[in-house]
Amino acid sequence: MRTSTWLWKSDAAPKGPLKLARSYNFTEKHECIDELRTMIADSRLSIEELGARAGVAPQTIYHWLSGKTRRPQTPTLNAVGRVLGRRIGWVYEQ
Repeated sequence: MRTSTWLWKSDAAPKGPLKLARSYNFTEKHECIDELRTMIADSRLSIEELGARAGVAPQTIYHWLSGKTRRPQTPTLNAVGRVLGRRIGWVYEQ
């Protein structure tokens, strides 16, 4: 996913035209994270409840969804997948 932000750069007192720069924030994430996000929404479980049932720290799930963790560990993904009704190995069957 790519998000962009427009930044206006100028001196404190404008002495000429404003300079426009474009900044990109690339977020790389595992390909199963979007599917996982949908599964979590469909389950109507909170992240905290899901984490408790799966034995995974809620912060780990938040990091997956935000893109902070780029390569989640397969056993951890499968633990969450089992709680959401997916069988072991669903991560690599796509």
